[in-house]
Order: sequence, then C-alpha cells, then structure tokens
Amino acid sequence: MMKKLALTIITTMFAFSAQAGDLSATCKSYFDQIDSFVKSSPQAEAMKPQYDASKTQIAALPVAQQDIMCQQGLDALKQVQAAMGK
Repeated sequence: MMKKLALTIITTMFAFSAQAGDLSATCKSYFDQIDSFVKSSPQAEAMKPQYDASKTQIAALPVAQQDIMCQQGLDALKQVQAAMGK
C-alpha cells in the first residue's frame, strides 16, 4: 500500500505537457531508479501505465524543465525509499 501511494505521488507530479525535447541526464537517472523501484514491487508494477504516461509527458518538456521535474522526483523517491527502510 505504501509503495503504491508513493509511486502515485511521484508520478502525478509530472502531469504536464509542453514542447518536444530529449531526456536530460537527470531524467535518465530518475527513470532508471523508478524502473528499478517498479520492478521491485507488485504494487508498484500496477502503477506502470501511469508511470509510462508520465515519462512521455516529461520527455515533451524542454531539457531545463525536465531537470527541475526529475530532480524533484529523485528527491521524493529518496524520501519514499528512506521511509520504507531501503
């Protein structure tokens, strides 16, 4: 339940759309970590469609904005993992 809630919070931060762009290094790192998180839990796996949609939306943002969003996501993910004892 905690993992599902955490993933919901993290992915809903990214409900944006904008211009096209490539993924920034910060976002690549964020998505790598989220991929590992999703694979580690059946509850998180259920959130994969929402996560995939968020990834597409972030990729549409300008790189500078991606960095900001993904850094916030990385920070939130670290907090969730700390709360879960990981």
